[in-house]
Amino acid sequence: MAYCPGYDIGVAWDRVQPFYSWLMTSRLKRHFLARHERALSHLDGYADCLAARDLAQFHRRLYPLTGCSDYDEYLTRSNPANVFADVATPLLVLNADDDPVCVVDNVRDHVDAVRTVPDALLVRTPRGSHCAFFEGRRPRSWANRLIAGYLLAAAEVLALKRD
Repeated sequence: MAYCPGYDIGVAWDRVQPFYSWLMTSRLKRHFLARHERALSHLDGYADCLAARDLAQFHRRLYPLTGCSDYDEYLTRSNPANVFADVATPLLVLNADDDPVCVVDNVRDHVDAVRTVPDALLVRTPRGSHCAFFEGRRPRSWANRLIAGYLLAAAEVLALKRD
């Protein structure tokens, strides 16, 4: 299951809508960096990540904290786009056209890649924002039901293939 993926993180973070890029960067810094300052502050890249103004800048500065020697190595080791074609299990990919974080251009760029994966299904909705997919008077996400239904169906198909 790929839930609102950005596909190629070498491109995706540059496309995030500015407000959400700032907001998510602030939260990453507060939740992961500031909260774990004692354990991380001595590492190369820590201060650079704290100074980042947006997600793209944050991710370009993150590589020393991941144990990588440079940004290219980080992308090689961390970018989902690099392994997408190797997916060998049934895969559900869920994206919304109005997602301000993993924007629809990321999806459009990778439709053909999804098509090359056996047993992959791309579900693209007009609305859903980033990982929300709300419905009803008291907003609740319907994505969990879709995901559970897909996983149950995929398990059934795999069981039939084994038999």
